[in-house]
Amino acid sequence: KLEDAFNVFIENLRLERNRLLQASDWTELPSVRNSHSAEWANNYDSYRQQLRNLPNQYTSITNNIYLPVEPK
Repeated sequence: KLEDAFNVFIENLRLERNRLLQASDWTELPSVRNSHSAEWANNYDSYRQQLRNLPNQYTSITNNIYLPVEPK
């Protein structure tokens, strides 16, 4: 069923999103934020928000998934 396939697609997207969020959790530590510029912090805030919004950007199954690029 197409609806089931879409739900699996979104669940897999969420799993990848969660993995990327977890991999960038360190950027939220106060000691890390205090040792970097406001621009750096804003870039990571934007990146993490884009990750959180990711599943809502897709309404159908696609091979063209655009993941945000992690800041340097």
